Amino acid sequence: ACDDSNCQNAANHANVALLSPTFRLIHTFLHSDIVNRNHELKQIDLRQLYEMSMIIDTYHSQIDWSYIETFFQEHKMWDKFNDKLCLIAELFKIDSPVLVHNAKSKRHLKILYLFFKHQNTLLTNLFTHFQNFLFVISYRRIRMNYGASTNKEYIYSIFKKLKKGLRSG
Repeated sequence: ACDDSNCQNAANHANVALLSPTFRLIHTFLHSDIVNRNHELKQIDLRQLYEMSMIIDTYHSQIDWSYIETFFQEHKMWDKFNDKLCLIAELFKIDSPVLVHNAKSKRHLKILYLFFKHQNTLLTNLFTHFQNFLFVISYRRIRMNYGASTNKEYIYSIFKKLKKGLRSG
């Protein structure tokens, strides 16, 4: 449910609530880079990237930048979010007040460029398959699929999954 701090009324429809620009920016990033795992797979979702750039450009003064910075730092996603802001600045020439250009963000941009330039090569395909394998055996995924809540259940579930994979191969 929307409350006054994270939603606003639609311009022409008083009974329709929309996420505020601050929370739209957070949601768009989380959906693209965290849920879809674009950051770790070194992929760029241009639609999400464009949406984030338009939110920043259109609602720049309405976005609570200190809240965004605190939110992503508390959830240990600040570097990933900053990488996205650097990409937006590079491609769309749209800066934000919390953007930090540093060696880490520059390295991320170079890696994205290399993955784009050499897409569907043996190296990029191996990397993608390896990242997908790590996700399949990750605690997050095992917990989603099997409801594992302890380390013992997690390890048991990994062995079950690996055993099933070896039999089907």
